Amino acid sequence: MYQCILWVYRFTVWCYLFVLSLCLIDTRVLYCKQSERYFNSQLYDLRHRLEQSHSTNRSLQSYVEFLKNSYTAVFSDTIAGLPTTTANGTADSVLARTYH
Repeated sequence: MYQCILWVYRFTVWCYLFVLSLCLIDTRVLYCKQSERYFNSQLYDLRHRLEQSHSTNRSLQSYVEFLKNSYTAVFSDTIAGLPTTTANGTADSVLARTYH
């Protein structure tokens, strides 16, 4: 009789531990799924911001090129006569050479 009670007790403990382990596995699976959704959302946001950054960069580069071309077209005849500074700090242009 004592062995029967001991066997039932051990079986009950085993069942309890088995159910507990299943609950822990379910909890871990749920946590993993939630973490995966969170990180996928973060990844999507980062990709979206990176694409926006690339788009802004391309737009600014186009604008700078437009400004360069515009200034060159508008001021091309006057830029040639303006003094420019060389590496040693002296002015070098047609007008600077004329006035020295």
